[in-house]
Amino acid sequence: MDRETRALGPKQGSGVGTNAGVTVTITGAAGEKLSCTGIECSGDAAALVTVESPASTVIYRKRYAAAFQMSEDWEENELNGAAGADLLVKISASTANCEATIQALRLPA
Repeated sequence: MDRETRALGPKQGSGVGTNAGVTVTITGAAGEKLSCTGIECSGDAAALVTVESPASTVIYRKRYAAAFQMSEDWEENELNGAAGADLLVKISASTANCEATIQALRLPA
């Protein structure tokens, strides 16, 4: 089956934060799983970037030792969230500014 016949549709979320970091959540639904297809993040200080599903269950992690700007892309079904669970990207606390965007495909669970 190709992507168009399996995917239930794309979802995206964005957010900005200050010294407390930022969490961006895409809400999951019963009978579906969210497949993360990309994240874009930046921060003005050292930080830990994670993708989680459900919250507190880390499925991707990358640590930065200084100010950073990053982008990661994944193929469908390469970085999947738990069935029916939310998908989150988190940036730990920074000195002043950070931002994050997450994209996902909704797939049947």
